[in-house]
Amino acid sequence: MSNWFSRLISKDGIPFNAALQDVFSVLYPDKQQALITDARTGVDKSVWIYRAVNTVCTRIGSLPWHLYSGDKIHTGDDAILARPNPNQTGTEWVERIIAWELLQGTGMVYAEKPLALGLTVLDADMLRSDHGNLLYREISPTGQPTDRQLDRSRIVLFPNFSISGQLGLSELRPILDTANMDENGKSVWNNQMSAGGALSGLFTTDNRMDAAQMDAAKRSWEEKYGGIQKAGGVGWLSSGYHFEKLGISAADLKMLEVSSVTRQEIGTAFGVPPIFLGDMDNVAFASATIEEKILYTNTVIPKADRLADRITTFLLPLLGLKGLVFKFDYTGIECLQDDRLQRAQSDEIELRMGKLTINEICKRDNIKEKAWGNVWWASAMLVPITTSDLPEPPPPVALPATTPADVPVVPPVVPPDANSSPVAEPKGMKALHSPEARQLIAKSFLATVKPQEKKFMQATQRVFNKQAKLVSSWVEGGKSMIEPTREDCETLQKSMGLDEGDMVRIALDEYKLKEFRYKAAIVKPVRRLLDDSDFVDSWHSLFVSFGLTAAETVAARYGMAVPDGSRILAWIRAHETKQSTLVNNTTADEISQILADARANGQSIPEMVKATKQYFDGIAYRAERVARTNVIAVNNSAAQDTYVENGVKQHEWLATHDERTRGESNGHPNDEFDHMAADGEVVDITAPFMSTGGPLMYPGDPDGDPANTINCRCTLLPVI
Repeated sequence: MSNWFSRLISKDGIPFNAALQDVFSVLYPDKQQALITDARTGVDKSVWIYRAVNTVCTRIGSLPWHLYSGDKIHTGDDAILARPNPNQTGTEWVERIIAWELLQGTGMVYAEKPLALGLTVLDADMLRSDHGNLLYREISPTGQPTDRQLDRSRIVLFPNFSISGQLGLSELRPILDTANMDENGKSVWNNQMSAGGALSGLFTTDNRMDAAQMDAAKRSWEEKYGGIQKAGGVGWLSSGYHFEKLGISAADLKMLEVSSVTRQEIGTAFGVPPIFLGDMDNVAFASATIEEKILYTNTVIPKADRLADRITTFLLPLLGLKGLVFKFDYTGIECLQDDRLQRAQSDEIELRMGKLTINEICKRDNIKEKAWGNVWWASAMLVPITTSDLPEPPPPVALPATTPADVPVVPPVVPPDANSSPVAEPKGMKALHSPEARQLIAKSFLATVKPQEKKFMQATQRVFNKQAKLVSSWVEGGKSMIEPTREDCETLQKSMGLDEGDMVRIALDEYKLKEFRYKAAIVKPVRRLLDDSDFVDSWHSLFVSFGLTAAETVAARYGMAVPDGSRILAWIRAHETKQSTLVNNTTADEISQILADARANGQSIPEMVKATKQYFDGIAYRAERVARTNVIAVNNSAAQDTYVENGVKQHEWLATHDERTRGESNGHPNDEFDHMAADGEVVDITAPFMSTGGPLMYPGDPDGDPANTINCRCTLLPVI
């Protein structure tokens, strides 16, 4: 209390508001009293600085790297970088260089003499110049400081960003005041707590009291209300006594939101998004992924590239490795894989449009250029007919006159109706496709869609992986342990198609009743965790790429015009939304059933989490099935639109002739539908194929029965 009283009077005798002084001490710390003054105190005192530096350093340190000779990886000379010295790994070595860059502005590496002693990352604040000699202070194992002279020619500097000179600018320097603001705020809190959790202030009375009476009153007050254990209690003052606070309370300090402000500024200075500094407000998987991508693209990769460039230019020649190039490998950074896939798909489209060449892409991605890479690749449909280099076809040869009896009469092919059996006529007479041509087209179609299915499956699996984290976290938090409402039970009954008799049988079985009730309680919450837009976002660019490619392919094969794509895009928008909903509905139903079974069997939450993870670990088969079904659908839909826009009147079903094709006629007596039986069926372009056992406008038609389209590998031909 006397301490606060003394602060009411400034050095020149002018009264000063102590509370205001407290605020100023937090917002504008006195440089002479600053807790954080350099790199070491910054890391030691500020948790935000420590986390920011640690985040950047560990990510760069964990990046794999290689030495390159030309465009090939060079091996055999990387040992000194993989293990720079006996006491340090290559990862730790990189981390220390980056740490000193961030905190001091410049990292420094010393190549020891002889070189067999390795490479040492110097503590940048332990160097000093003494009459032109460069001295480095080291602390011995006994704690005694020793100085040794260094050879300037064997020091390699790794400067941070700078506008002049050889030394870089530290990220720490512009935020020293910010960091001290945070530390001073904590000091105010600590001072208040050490005083018993009560504010310092003036204790006055209107009564005349001698010194003994004042001491007795003070002791009585401290006995009743002093100490942290008694903090927060209500104080009662007798008549004539007054207490006036002289400082800012913890609540007042919180209103300043000092810690939030300093954390944000420190994160901004080091290029580290808030989530990595413990800001968990409004955190979701999508925002976390975006912030991680920002961290890598804006901070980690640029600093790693700068480090690699300095190692190549200055350190490798010092090690006798001149001519080699040091590069970090970024291909394993998970959050950047979507960008790589989208860029590759965009490149593929621009290659077909003639906007890019292979070598332009290689140059951008730092890949060795190809001897043939400057050739412009374009779709055959973009070549004007009038400038084609193809020779003119020979004139038709006149045939000798024949009698009508010499000309074979070919009866017209009548499309079968829904109840007719497949026509056994040779396929070559339909649609002017020979049996050999049909077989080649079928094989070409499978060769085209196979890599497309792989890309689609990877995109689907990424969404499943995201869902696995969300659902597992939800279960782990105990949120699946809820009871159903009557509405929940009625909704599940309706979705499962159960009648009153079914419900009676369930009610009579204790286990089945528990299982039904638990599933009814969680199926909606689980479904809400699964965002349909995740699949739409992952699939859309693939749908567009595959659809336009299919349209170009069939148009080039038959000399047709490539459609403008509007019908294809309209189909994609409707189809991707429908498919994402169906996939998520299936996932929600299966997960809910697994959790309901586990709970009905009395399993614990950890066991339920394990069951959830096991489900998603084994879900790859669904990703493959979803991929094949959707890739076949978009290819055949695009082909169908191309035929329609070019005036084709009829189309023909083309089955894949192998043992996997569904159908009783192909040796699968238990199959509900028969695609081998539909092979060669010709129908009007606006009518559905019926020989499979159900109506389909084309193979993979999403409006058909799922059992008739899932895993289908058939395609269709135009009847010209």
